[in-house]
Formats: sequence, structure tokens, C-alpha cells
Amino acid sequence: MDWYRTDIVPGSVFSAELIHEPSHGALAVTLHDADGRLIHPLAPDKPSDIAAFVPSTSQVYIKVETPDGGKGGDKTYGLVLSATDGACPNDK
Repeated sequence: MDWYRTDIVPGSVFSAELIHEPSHGALAVTLHDADGRLIHPLAPDKPSDIAAFVPSTSQVYIKVETPDGGKGGDKTYGLVLSATDGACPNDK
């Protein structure tokens, strides 16, 4: 399990995307606040992609892990983070 922290502008649309080889084993990414509370749950059809509207927090913690807690295999991955001003794209 890996944790990352990033600062964002409150009210931004924040996204995190994992890039990895699925044949090497599943990975999942979740967003958390400073107290460790889940901000945005995993989408059932896209456990490796996230887009979340974060209205009031300036620090976001990103957790990357194997969904089932498994170990082994090549867990090399890339993590792409972005934040843009505006409304959540899921609200349209």
C-alpha cells in the first residue's frame, strides 16, 4: 500500500488515474481527507480511475493498493493527478 499527499484548491475537480499493466494484478486508488476518511469511493466499473469533487479540503491523500490486499507480482504503476476549477463533471 502506498500513500501520497497533494494540496488542491477547495472546490476543484480533482482526479487521480492509475496506469499499470492489469495482467500483473489489480490495483485500486482511493481519495481520503487528512483524518483518513474516504472522500470518494471506488467506482464499481472502474476501480483504477477516480474523479471527485472536493468542496472544502485543501489536502487530499491518495491511497494505492491491491483491492484484495494481495501481495506479489509486479505492482509497478504510474499515477497521474490533476485538478481543475469548476463543477463536477458527474453533475451534468
